[in-house]
Amino acid sequence: MNSTLNSTIGFWGEPTSTDWCEKNHEVSYYVAEFFNTISSLCLVCMGIFGSIMHAKGFDYRFTLCFRTITVIGFGSILFHGTLLFRLQHFDGIPMIFFVLTLFYSGEKSIRTLMIGGTIIFLIGYLAWNIDYHFCEEMNKILNPQLHAWWHLTASYSIYSISLIVMFDRSKMLGKNPKIKWIYFILPYVELPEDIVIKIKTL
Repeated sequence: MNSTLNSTIGFWGEPTSTDWCEKNHEVSYYVAEFFNTISSLCLVCMGIFGSIMHAKGFDYRFTLCFRTITVIGFGSILFHGTLLFRLQHFDGIPMIFFVLTLFYSGEKSIRTLMIGGTIIFLIGYLAWNIDYHFCEEMNKILNPQLHAWWHLTASYSIYSISLIVMFDRSKMLGKNPKIKWIYFILPYVELPEDIVIKIKTL
């Protein structure tokens, strides 16, 4: 989508990639889509948080999963900051690698996380589509920056999906995992202390 509403040319020149509904260079000459760029930091932070909170006792593939979320975030920053086609690939290709790690979990104790993550993802997907297909209408009113909201909801959703896979795998291995929450908002998987110590000594 290349909207005439987004015709301001900044430091990076004419956009060569998908051009979202946010007005280009409205906040900064150097950042094409300011809100989409800043909201991409959420992906970076969720990936780093997941890597730190789950550094011990889990399969290495989960470390890769959280690191991929961080890479998606940096790719999204490059893409939205410049709107250059060659940098759009740094946003899209890591998403494909991340999706390859997704599996369904039948564990009842994580149903809340699964349902919540799915609902948040669907809300974000709706916002993404409204932003993409109704750009002109959105800019006639105060643009709510729905693509930036997509970044926030997608960050939380893919983080939640990572936890579901991690929890399911840990349970299958007999590690007795538990879902814990920070302020009832941010979940993480915790292993019993004896399991973590045992893994550290291997």
